[in-house]
This record gives sequence, C-alpha cells and structure tokens, in this order.
Amino acid sequence: MLKNANIFLVGFSGSGKSTIGRKLARKLRVQFYDTDQIIEQAAGKSIPRIFDEDGEETFRHLEEQAVEGIVKRRLHSKVVALGGGAFENKRTRGLLSQSGVVIYLSCAQDELLQRISRLPARPKLRVQGGMDAKKSRVVLRERMKSLLAKRQKNYKTAHLTFSTTGKDPDKSTTELKSKLVRMYARNSR
Repeated sequence: MLKNANIFLVGFSGSGKSTIGRKLARKLRVQFYDTDQIIEQAAGKSIPRIFDEDGEETFRHLEEQAVEGIVKRRLHSKVVALGGGAFENKRTRGLLSQSGVVIYLSCAQDELLQRISRLPARPKLRVQGGMDAKKSRVVLRERMKSLLAKRQKNYKTAHLTFSTTGKDPDKSTTELKSKLVRMYARNSR
C-alpha cells in the first residue's frame, strides 16, 4: 500500500520537511529526495548564492526542473521534501497532485520563527547585517508572516495537512506514517 506511494512534503521553511521526510522514508524503506539539495548539486553552489548571483527566477526554474526530474523517475515509492516556495508554482502543484499525495506540514508561526532562527538564512528571509538582534527578529517575523500569508492558499490545496507544532521529529514522523496508513487503507477499499 504505502510501498507504491509518492509522498511530497510542502510547507514553510522550518516546518520539518527535510527532517521528517528523511525519517519517514527510512520508516517506509523508500527513497528520499530533498529538492534543495538536488538544486545545489546541479548548480554547484548554495541556494543563497544562486539567489544572489543568478536571481530568484533562475532558482525557481532549477526548482521546477528538479521536481519534474524526481516525478519522472520510474521509482514509484519516494518521499520528497520541497523548498518552502516550490508549491507556489502552478505547474509544480499540478504535477505533484497528479503524481502522489501532497502533505502540507503546518506549524505555528512562533514555533516557525524559533526553528528558522536556528537554520542558515533562507534567501527570502534574510535580514540585513548590522541590525541588533531584537530588530532583526522583528523584521524576520514580519517577513515570515507576509510570506506565509501569501503561500497559505496554495499550501491548503494539499491532499493532507499535518501539524508539526509542539512535536519532535520522531513523534511527527510516527504520527504522519499512521495517518498515511489509515488514509491509504480507506482509499484502497
């Protein structure tokens, strides 16, 4: 049942897509892909460098190619973590929706802010250097809130929404796997 599933994880930066995706793939014994890693390998540089040197349009094109390449692989069982903005692309949304189950990993904004502040700066969330920590956090919160509001309508088109708020990755992975098993069992009747 889940051995023949393509599972695509979408959501905001810091929601747990890569961490939970990797763990879920291990539990399901399927291949794991992270589109951000694929893009960095293909471009030979980090995502922030791609944004700085080539622009967001180039990055989004590379992202679309990465998603298309993963979907076209004949391997019919995989877990894929997508970048936070990948699901904004209409073509990508359609491709994913037709190729497997799309899961929106949601998370409370305050928790996202805490998680994001521990991660390397994402290009859309970078804060200017020279700001004091308090002001930097306020700017990051506003940027995050604005992006999340903009992306929300597309995230909500996913087949399933799963909250990672207040959960460690192991607990989230176990709960998500159980939800998927129940969902596939219902759909196979």
